[in-house]
Amino acid sequence: MFLHFLALVRLTGMIRATGIAEIVEAAKESIAYQIADVVNMTREEAGIGLLTLRAADGTTRDECLIQFQSDILDLLPVYKNGVTTDPRPLLSR
Repeated sequence: MFLHFLALVRLTGMIRATGIAEIVEAAKESIAYQIADVVNMTREEAGIGLLTLRAADGTTRDECLIQFQSDILDLLPVYKNGVTTDPRPLLSR
């Protein structure tokens, strides 16, 4: 896996009802899955366990993204900008 700055993007599987909101949601999920790939690779190769997620600035303002990231990594709690937040209450929304 590597980052290539000249890479092109292909959007597939869209229908007429697909709008900007769905494209943005897919991009946010992509961020979470890329972070999960790095974390899981670290877990496997370095044998380092991860119990919590610490996040700051940028996309961390999006509570749903942080919740999704926590869910796919199976982590509790989430530390966001130095404040502990338990994402479980977000599940009731």
